[in-house]
Amino acid sequence: MPKLALTALLAALISAGGATAETPSASKDPQQIIREGAERILEGMRVLIDRIPQYAAPEMLPNGDIIIRRLPRGPNPPEPQAGGEGPFKL
Repeated sequence: MPKLALTALLAALISAGGATAETPSASKDPQQIIREGAERILEGMRVLIDRIPQYAAPEMLPNGDIIIRRLPRGPNPPEPQAGGEGPFKL
């Protein structure tokens, strides 16, 4: 008998919860949903591109070594001067 009452209570809660819950996407315009989705995708792409390390142009030393310097992250990273930084100078 207690199992039957518990099952009836759970069934009532599930059916009442589903009938009263309205999904937020059902009340929005489909174009608005697509626009928001596209904005989220573009923001994700921006984050992905920002995480890719950036490098300066390769430099060749007189002994034949090639140096490719990693640029600091930021909106406008400064361009390194040839032979001006690091342990190897031209």
